[in-house]
Amino acid sequence: MPNIELWPDVFEIEPIPSELRTLNVLSDELLPIMVNLSQTEQYKKLEKIGAAMSEDNLVPEISDTLMHISSHRNARVIAIRGPEPDDADIGKTPLEYRQPENNKISKTEIRRGLILGIMGVNAYGYTSQQPGNIRNDIIAIDKLKNLNGVSASPKELDLHTEDASYNLIGAQDSSGNILPNNYNASPDWLTLSFLRNPDNIPTFISVPNADNISPEARELLSMPYYRNLTNPGQGGTANDADYNSSVIYSIDDSEPYFRINTSNIITIASAPKKAKEALGEFISHLDDMSFDLPVTPGTIVVIDNLRVMHGRRAYGKNLPKYDGYDRWQQRIVATDDLDRIKPFEVSERIVDPMELIKLAAVRRKNEVE
Repeated sequence: MPNIELWPDVFEIEPIPSELRTLNVLSDELLPIMVNLSQTEQYKKLEKIGAAMSEDNLVPEISDTLMHISSHRNARVIAIRGPEPDDADIGKTPLEYRQPENNKISKTEIRRGLILGIMGVNAYGYTSQQPGNIRNDIIAIDKLKNLNGVSASPKELDLHTEDASYNLIGAQDSSGNILPNNYNASPDWLTLSFLRNPDNIPTFISVPNADNISPEARELLSMPYYRNLTNPGQGGTANDADYNSSVIYSIDDSEPYFRINTSNIITIASAPKKAKEALGEFISHLDDMSFDLPVTPGTIVVIDNLRVMHGRRAYGKNLPKYDGYDRWQQRIVATDDLDRIKPFEVSERIVDPMELIKLAAVRRKNEVE
């Protein structure tokens, strides 16, 4: 399988014809079954089939490639090339966010569901973002064009880890109470399926290297001196958690992980003065380590959300036409462990961030009492 390293730990993959054919044949066969299922049932079924494909060695090279990213140790981003979707399969680019019953599955989306299963990860969605959908549309929406911090605006979407404000591992309140590692509703993985991109407006990523950050800045960034605020696309200030967290963290002696929303992060007032300087150094480093992904329609991108930031360049002169043929991605977030998100679910595979915030508040009240 031709693997091209585009950037450190970032790979573009072109599956060998026989394995791509296997995925395409399965997509054709499964489509009539999938259209009658809810999104939750679709991904449960696709993940199960994908896991069986890996176990039965039906797509050995794709399976082997995905193993290089699934451990959070080696590859950080993998772009898997596939056939360009045809208009009859995907329909027109939506003009606004859709209700789940109108968000129909496509053959490209079935391939992505199988890839999740091959990786051994599980898709989920939020009540706060395109409610009830696991499969989210990343599209231009006219009424949101002047908002900052939303993917529906043609403005640049700054670098961020997906749903950084919902990661409260080790977060601390004003009384010094610390949350344990299970207070986290943010994804382990972000996957993007590219359906249309007529003006080649890139998604860009940043792959930071903690060793290239000064020791003083790294120490400060590892302290709970910061607060990631929630973007409008995820409910805005109504879904902010009253907890401070670090930008750099680790779990069980893991390599450094990151959580940041570069356009919506604050340094708390009580932090040392140099904490703000450390944040500036880190954001500058992210800019230095950023790279435009050469994504074309049919490409499915897997991003390690614990180690990689992503964003989207501004549309510039190529403004949306709202004619049904604008840029269109579909996003799915995924977790390594469904048990981790269950305390925050309001229905199977649908997480309410307020459940995370409420549980954190209850814990804080109990500790204070």
